Amino acid sequence: MRNPFHWPALMIGVLGAACNDSSSPSTTLVCTSPVPVTATAGTNPKVDWSPKCRINGLSIITANPNQSPFLYWGISFPVDSNPLLPPLVYGQTVPGATVFGGNMAFPPGDSVRVTLLVSNSTTPDTLVEVGATVIVPTP
Repeated sequence: MRNPFHWPALMIGVLGAACNDSSSPSTTLVCTSPVPVTATAGTNPKVDWSPKCRINGLSIITANPNQSPFLYWGISFPVDSNPLLPPLVYGQTVPGATVFGGNMAFPPGDSVRVTLLVSNSTTPDTLVEVGATVIVPTP
């Protein structure tokens, strides 16, 4: 009696499934609002969000309404792409990204706003906020 399984095809399927990285940018979904954001309070905050989903960019700006807005750190990719995955650490480079700042210390006691942005597929050339949090970095 002949075996009904086609071993070469079965092995290719098994190997393909084993090699699939479900956390790669191409297989992870784009973030949709609202996305809970967390950030550590140290001098180099680690920004994380859940669920693990892709974003276009991130900004860390002053959160004090009595101060002029100041961008401490910004990361972005070309509009219409969302390649960033968590976590991200303040000041670290991100290959392929345009990065602004990331080399300034936070003033002691000042709060900063961490914002996640996605490229909106329904409105081309538009970034949409999908999550944010405010932290007070500590030295």
